Amino acid sequence: MSKADGQNYFRIEFSKSELPPLFDSRLFEMVEAEIHDSWVFSLEWDGSMKLGPAAWQVAGFWEDFMNHSDRAVDIYRSERDRIMGIR
Repeated sequence: MSKADGQNYFRIEFSKSELPPLFDSRLFEMVEAEIHDSWVFSLEWDGSMKLGPAAWQVAGFWEDFMNHSDRAVDIYRSERDRIMGIR
């Protein structure tokens, strides 16, 4: 998520046994300009920008995921595996 007047975050999975937390984007350096073809850009009502799989940008998705909704967890894993090239 990107906000013009605040910090920007990346959600990064580093352990399959934990929910993927948010990390300050200033901790990272971009080394590849190419993004996965399943990713889309959206500009939100509050001026924030999102980049990632369209299924992850549906309203309420991350709340459902963090609440361990089976459907949201399945969507997350499916998109994650698609990005990582896992079949």
